[in-house]
Amino acid sequence: MVSSYIVAGCRTPQGRFLGGLASQSSVELGGQALNATVERARLDPASVDQVIMGQVIPAGVGQAPARQASVLGGLPTSVGAVTVNKVCGSGLYAAMLADMAIRAGEYQRVLAGGMESMSQAPHLLRHGRGGWKYGEQPLLDAVDIDGLRCAKLNLSMGCVAEWTAKDSRVSRQDQDMWSVRSHQRAVAAQDENAFASEIAPVTVMEARQPVVRQVDEGPRRDCKLESLAKLKPVFSSPLIAAQDPNSYQASVTAGNASSLSDGAAAVLIVDEATMLGLKPRWAFRIVGHCTSAGEHQSIFTAPVGAVRQLLTKQKMSLADVDLFEFNEAFAAQTLACIRQLDIDEDRVNVRGGAIALGHPLGCSGARVLVTLLHLLVDKGLTRGIATLCLGGGEAVALMVERV
Repeated sequence: MVSSYIVAGCRTPQGRFLGGLASQSSVELGGQALNATVERARLDPASVDQVIMGQVIPAGVGQAPARQASVLGGLPTSVGAVTVNKVCGSGLYAAMLADMAIRAGEYQRVLAGGMESMSQAPHLLRHGRGGWKYGEQPLLDAVDIDGLRCAKLNLSMGCVAEWTAKDSRVSRQDQDMWSVRSHQRAVAAQDENAFASEIAPVTVMEARQPVVRQVDEGPRRDCKLESLAKLKPVFSSPLIAAQDPNSYQASVTAGNASSLSDGAAAVLIVDEATMLGLKPRWAFRIVGHCTSAGEHQSIFTAPVGAVRQLLTKQKMSLADVDLFEFNEAFAAQTLACIRQLDIDEDRVNVRGGAIALGHPLGCSGARVLVTLLHLLVDKGLTRGIATLCLGGGEAVALMVERV
């Protein structure tokens, strides 16, 4: 059976919302991730068959975002590109599409990843083209309407996270404790220079001077349980109010949720012949992948089904997997999935997750994959699963195995 292999992968640092990478558009960030990945693989850019990049908020970016990123990344115009939007799973689904194309014999070398500049997402004027008759008109935030709001339920993801916390019995204290752990792990990884192998520095201009960004801006050394406990919940959930209007206390805060962020990540996926010819420092076979879908309000536990289906397809158990990378949209979501799957927390997000590192929507799927690959290499381990929930009640999961 034909297999595909990941032979290189890297990411930009992740910048805070309106932070150090805010001057970089999503396609500029994507281009830098693609360029660095090709350089690390020591691959002729002209030999790439296709570029597949995820992006969730393309409004205002311009025509064909993946194509723009490809050209900015130094690939010749002879290389085609396609943009994928599968919400938070976009970056990982790009890798899944690359794997499917290689297994089908369509391509031999595919660059896949994701990108997002939430800082540069525009505000939108709806119905302006037809003309307004009278009165003020609202500006819609593209981050909210296209990225962080369920179109069917018309609820923000935070409201749905409140429902998940109640339904899965995840307490406020447990959420805050997980968030502190995420920051502590990310800070420890930074102190150990553990992210250096996966981060490609980005140069930005500040006060007409070049400044190199090479560190994630989100992790906080001062994140303490006591300080998180003082934060007020920022969401209320009609899903709960209809069932339990009197006794429920909201628990999702800015401290136990992921943050808006900017960044990009990419991997090079190739067939076996190319892998053997490149003689990479490391290589991972894509063992398999899976998507799952359910009710819209069940978005945050959808990874449970995706991981279980993936393991069943491969005739494996949780014990066969060394490490897991869950995208931490919310602490309530991550803990609900860990508990339903009954995974040891020490095997999940070993270097912190999106609560600390940030969640640039189109990038995150590729980011968790890149982090997982480098973590397995650094720890001398073999097999891992990357998984994300995504808007609409779906999830994606992908398993890799070092060869």
